[in-house]
Amino acid sequence: MSDYSPSWCVLIPCFNEEKAIGEVVSSAMKLGKPVIVVDDGSEDRTAEIASEFPVVLLRHPYQLGKGEALRTGFRHALHMGLDAVVTMDGDGQHLAADIPRLAEASRLYPRAVIIGARLLGR
Repeated sequence: MSDYSPSWCVLIPCFNEEKAIGEVVSSAMKLGKPVIVVDDGSEDRTAEIASEFPVVLLRHPYQLGKGEALRTGFRHALHMGLDAVVTMDGDGQHLAADIPRLAEASRLYPRAVIIGARLLGR
């Protein structure tokens, strides 16, 4: 068993998620870790809603795609000096309540890429 305990954040890339982003951000904040929201050029109120929370909000001027939104967030996490990032989609399909299990797996298996499989029912 490892004593490794990385510093990490929750990264939420999003595009036109005004209906769900408030709840997603709120649930992620309950973990007590930094939250980075990358708005990928949304045309709705996504960025406005996210800005109501004490999170890092990064915005693309127009849609560049989820991959670029993730890269933007990863770069910022590195800039913040963080060791790890947990990503969750802005549409509410991932539950922040599952993240502590991912964090524990990361502690047990340092330097591994941990991928949650929500369809396995565990």
